[in-house]
Formats: sequence, structure tokens, C-alpha cells
Amino acid sequence: MLTTAALWASATTFANPPSPIAVESGEVQEQVAMRTLAAWGAGNLLVGSVSSRLADDTEWQAFHQMNAGWGAVNLGLAATGLLPTRREVDPAKQKQRWLNFPAVFAFNAGLDVGYVGTGIWLIHQGSEQGDSQQKGWGKSLILQGSALFVFDVVMAMRFSKINRELWLQPHEGGVALNGRF
Repeated sequence: MLTTAALWASATTFANPPSPIAVESGEVQEQVAMRTLAAWGAGNLLVGSVSSRLADDTEWQAFHQMNAGWGAVNLGLAATGLLPTRREVDPAKQKQRWLNFPAVFAFNAGLDVGYVGTGIWLIHQGSEQGDSQQKGWGKSLILQGSALFVFDVVMAMRFSKINRELWLQPHEGGVALNGRF
């Protein structure tokens, strides 16, 4: 009986569109995430491009070139999320999207750990082979992977917090639990 009531309450709550406060909170958090990524990308693109031209050492040229490349990719990803021509999204689909964000950011954090590991491997390979370009690329991967790891973990926690706040809603018989925790 309790399970049936809980499932009904959860399904009823899930069918409701997110509250205006929930929508605003989710939209604000998306904007914060994309602006942060855009700033990181633009900074890396600018500093990496200029510094790669000014560096005399092959290792530092490779480091800055790789950072510029990462900057271009991150700036491009952020730009797609910041485009002003956003379409109207069905509230139920928007709710589902926000529920998936913590998992997406957590998955990305796992990839970031892989970038750091690859960077360590490249530095090791570069040292063994006397290849300073590999060492520069490795240092860049460690920097980028570490910074993106922090970004992804913070975003996963923030969206997880929003989801908990949004989807634990009062219901006639108490509280309906809905979402992925």
C-alpha cells in the first residue's frame, strides 16, 4: 500500500511542471556554467595563442599551443549553450534535462581524470625519449584536465543540489520524492 502510494505521489509530482523558482534557478545555473566555461576557454585561447609565439623553448610552445586548442574547443562548447536563439522547451523535458546534468558532469569529471593520466604518461614518455614537445603537451593536459575536473565536480554538485531542492515537493500525504539521487 505504501509503495503504491509513494509511486503515485512520485508520478503525480513528476508530471507537474517545475515551479517558476525552479526554472529560474536551473536557467541561472546553466548560464553560470556556460559563462565560466567561456571565460576559461577565451583565456586559454588568448594566452595560449600569444604565449606560443613568444616562447623560445619547444616544451613551452607545445604547452601554450595545446592550451590554445583546448581554449578554442571550450569556447565553442560554451558558445552553443549561450546562443540567444534558445527555443522554448517543454517543462517536462527541461526537468528531465536538469535531472541528467549531474550524471553528465560526473561523466565529464571521469574523462578529466583520464586527461590528467594521459598528461602524466606524455610527460613520462617525453622524458624517456627526450621529446620536449610531448612534455609540454602533457603539462597542458594536466592543467586542463585538473581545471575541468574542478569545474565538472562543482557543476555536478550544484545541479544535484538544485534537483534535490526542486524535486522534493510537498504532497497531500506528506512529501513526494522524485529524481535521481
